Amino acid sequence: MPPVIKMGTFYGGANLRISGSTTAGAVIVTIAGENTDEVLNRKVRVAGIWINRGKVHVSGVPSLFLVFSNAAQAKFLSRKAIDEFQLDEESLESRMHIEPADLDLLAIRSAFITMKTRLKVYDSFVGDDIVKKTSGGEQTQYQINFRWPKKAPAGTYTLKAYHCANGKVAASEQLEFKVVEEGFPAWMAGLAQNSPLLYGLLAVITALLVGVGIDFLASRFGRAGVTSH
Repeated sequence: MPPVIKMGTFYGGANLRISGSTTAGAVIVTIAGENTDEVLNRKVRVAGIWINRGKVHVSGVPSLFLVFSNAAQAKFLSRKAIDEFQLDEESLESRMHIEPADLDLLAIRSAFITMKTRLKVYDSFVGDDIVKKTSGGEQTQYQINFRWPKKAPAGTYTLKAYHCANGKVAASEQLEFKVVEEGFPAWMAGLAQNSPLLYGLLAVITALLVGVGIDFLASRFGRAGVTSH
């Protein structure tokens, strides 16, 4: 893993590799972002139509959660151990904090996890083809190749590798890495934080220019397809 992933102007994600060694029978690797604090619209169905009705404040779960395992966690760990080390999405759901308290329902917790899964910032990868292992004496080498999600926000991420044997986590290790913006995206992010009015003005101007450009191209291509007789 590189210590820093840089998001530049043409950033579209990154191909990454995790490698390590273990003496245990199974390996679970998780990557988690910093805890998120989000305010979302609560949607309800009225007369067959979905409408917004109030806000839901969600906290206590990571901005990103990826888990890699050579087999399903339940095959070699108890539910208690999975929850203790936060090794699947169900364990995250149990630690989620919802406000207002009267909306703290299982359906909302599940919907939040589903939303993050659709965005590809929560995902689970299981199988021997995911965690590729090769034996070498007492140590077993493993390697994981994957695509870093484009929608993962800038911030600090923690990678943890759990070595599992005899139904327990026998050992673990971790490292941190950062995702940072650079170039134009970094400039725009700084502008949004420090000069929101100017950022908003530039956003409007950019949208207008894009609209004019699309109209211009449409008119040019439209005329190219017209002939007179």
